[in-house]
Amino acid sequence: MRYCTKCVQPDTRPGLVFDSNGVCAACRLQEQASGIDWDERERELRMVASWARRDANGGFDCVVGVSGGKDSYFQALYVKERLGLKALLVNCAPDNITEVGRQNLENLVQHGFDMVSFRPNPQVMRAVTRRAFYEYGNPVKPSEYPLYAVSCRAALEFGIPLVVQGE
Repeated sequence: MRYCTKCVQPDTRPGLVFDSNGVCAACRLQEQASGIDWDERERELRMVASWARRDANGGFDCVVGVSGGKDSYFQALYVKERLGLKALLVNCAPDNITEVGRQNLENLVQHGFDMVSFRPNPQVMRAVTRRAFYEYGNPVKPSEYPLYAVSCRAALEFGIPLVVQGE
């Protein structure tokens, strides 16, 4: 078994790659991120938010795909509270959503968000989930793809200028 020479992450994690010095890709990415001017990136993000508000036709400024997990929950609150955008939340509910995930989605609606939910064909999702499990060892990964797709589709259908995606 190999371990990252910086963070000691073991090579048992799927997809983990080490460089010639034994440093994992996550640590390399962190090194690169340390040189980023985060204040400048925040200014750029605020410019994009201003553009979205100007381009919105009186409705929603952006679409945010939400799964019920902590990351998309944070993104939704961030665009509303920090960027001042009116977001349409889009959810593609998997069959295996946790009770906490369900509560998170309900909490977002209670925070004043509008949410549209889509449900993919269950037979297709079962087949894709099975394939992902056998090929990648990750049966959850396919649930992300419909969420990304329906977020873009909702933006096109409703004329919303900006899509906020995570991961």
